[in-house]
Amino acid sequence: MRIAIIGGGPSGALCALMLCRMARERALNIEVHVFERKIFTEFSPRGCNMCAGVISTSVVSNLKRLNLEVAPTVIQRTIEGYCLTTNFGRVCLKKSPTATIYTAYRGLGPPHSHFSEDASFDNWLLREASKVGAHCYNELVTDVIPPWSNGNGERKPFVLMLQGGKRMEADVVIGAFGTNSPLLRKIEAMGFGYRPPKTIHACQAELPLDEDAITKCFGDHIHVFAIGHPKALFGVLIPKRHHVTATLVGRWIKRADLEQFLEHPRVRELFPRNWRLPPRYCHCHPHVAVTPARNPVADRFIIIGDACISRYLKNGIDSAMFTAMRAADAVLDGRLTKGELIKYYVRPCWRKYALDNLCGKALVNFYRIAFDMTWFVRAYLRLLELEQSIPDKNKRTLSRILWEMFTGDTSYIHILRDCLKLRLPMDLFQL
Repeated sequence: MRIAIIGGGPSGALCALMLCRMARERALNIEVHVFERKIFTEFSPRGCNMCAGVISTSVVSNLKRLNLEVAPTVIQRTIEGYCLTTNFGRVCLKKSPTATIYTAYRGLGPPHSHFSEDASFDNWLLREASKVGAHCYNELVTDVIPPWSNGNGERKPFVLMLQGGKRMEADVVIGAFGTNSPLLRKIEAMGFGYRPPKTIHACQAELPLDEDAITKCFGDHIHVFAIGHPKALFGVLIPKRHHVTATLVGRWIKRADLEQFLEHPRVRELFPRNWRLPPRYCHCHPHVAVTPARNPVADRFIIIGDACISRYLKNGIDSAMFTAMRAADAVLDGRLTKGELIKYYVRPCWRKYALDNLCGKALVNFYRIAFDMTWFVRAYLRLLELEQSIPDKNKRTLSRILWEMFTGDTSYIHILRDCLKLRLPMDLFQL
């Protein structure tokens, strides 16, 4: 059985790795071919997968279950905590001793970086997939021609059209191309009812800064901002080694919106006094999925990763791993009709994320509205500050909820349950 995976990001690379490993364990004869148009061993947009590049504790843990340790060359910085900045103050939360958070580049980073090809997270995952037998190609898939019966009941293969007129046949196709792929419209046109997720926009920039200055100014912390930007849900500054990644997420976010965010006094005060936004810098405009796709499967065709479903605004690599695992299981179990894939792939993914994402959307909207209220923000910050003096960290409920919102390591349903147990309204009014 020949399996073609379109896309070599985390969902595609991990799906290939799991297919090869599990096929070997089950003594199954398969070929796995991964097609990725990006060149992860190059700097600038050609190697960039448009991601903020935070590797969370849950991702590190799930990789360890696959006997994978994040390569030291991939790690840009080890994160020690998160800081929340508002117009009325800042509170920093330190990670627990058992938590591990890294920042990394999906490719080799912005232009004029000086990293070896071992610094790319996505390239590292593809190399791990290659080690267990996956065939990886730097090729652009321009179209997928679905199979049609020849009248004798014989099953025909899919045909992948590659740039330059090349073709490849495959018995099973797994789409790991993501929500930013130009291939989405071609997949919609295949006629099995696929509709991609609805998305909102982000604008990201890589801001060059001296490594010591980053350590001094940002303190190995990721900084989240709730400062009332009119178009944004939130803004984030993520320290790397020689750059700080600035991310602004909202509806129709433009470069001018990001620059306005960076000039805000509460943001600007984190940078060195003489720092100025450079006239040219590496930036991108990724689409961020906020709903599940419709009809992400057909006979012998599976869409995984954020082009199928992902966790609401958080931890896309983790949800990519989950969909990749479920797809690999379904393929190797021979459950390849549309009905079987709905039962054994789509429904488990929906059970894990669909309701949880509704809770996540409710929580994000609550925080967005609440942080526009001066009295709430002042009281909330005061409670967070008071909690930091409690010796027993298990009793710092408000801090734990905020940490879980930042990291995405806990389900939104669990966070919402914790919120409903709080005495928060009473505490706020007593301050």
